Amino acid sequence: MKTSCHSVKDESSDVRERAAYALGKMKSEKAVDSLIAALKDEDSYVRWRAAGVLGEIGSEKAVDPLTRTLKDEGETIFGRVKDSAFDSLEKISRSSRSA
Repeated sequence: MKTSCHSVKDESSDVRERAAYALGKMKSEKAVDSLIAALKDEDSYVRWRAAGVLGEIGSEKAVDPLTRTLKDEGETIFGRVKDSAFDSLEKISRSSRSA
């Protein structure tokens, strides 16, 4: 977990994206702060990935940062950053309603 959290700050955007993916797969609340920070990454692919995996974790702590990310105009070959943020907000909302 520690290595992945530090890797989100790596020089390489590929390493940062893979770290965000790995943190999301762990589904640990401990990863949320690093992923929230990654929402401000210079690379849109890293931001897209971080926004998506925050929804997988489902932390209420991510709601405000994801809401701000709805203004992000960045795009990847997989989709827009703001769409990934929107999808994650929906997931968090559904999980909080069912809890």
